[in-house]
Amino acid sequence: MRTKKPGRVSRATATLALAAAAVFGGTLLTAVPAQAQQQQEAVAQSVFCPYRVTVNVANVRSGAGTSHLVRYHLYRGDTVLATQSQTNGFRMIRPGEWTASSNLTRTGGNCLTS
Repeated sequence: MRTKKPGRVSRATATLALAAAAVFGGTLLTAVPAQAQQQQEAVAQSVFCPYRVTVNVANVRSGAGTSHLVRYHLYRGDTVLATQSQTNGFRMIRPGEWTASSNLTRTGGNCLTS
């Protein structure tokens, strides 16, 4: 019988992780399975609506708050899909990508339930 070495990930697990990364816009989820499932369920129940960036430069952060790291920037006139609901004054663009609600204005267009 073959034993698995500690710290190794099976090919099936790696394939599932990469598939999840593709679904979530390239963000590889590293949470433990229960946390990952909760995060997926939260995203699955979210309503995403189109918004336009209304400031010159909007920080996109790794979490809902200014204490989180800046991952990249959006610029005036950019359009994004973001959650209709807010957390700490921030809207989620994708898992692990948040921007301040004050940077965005709701545009016309249909909202999507993920």
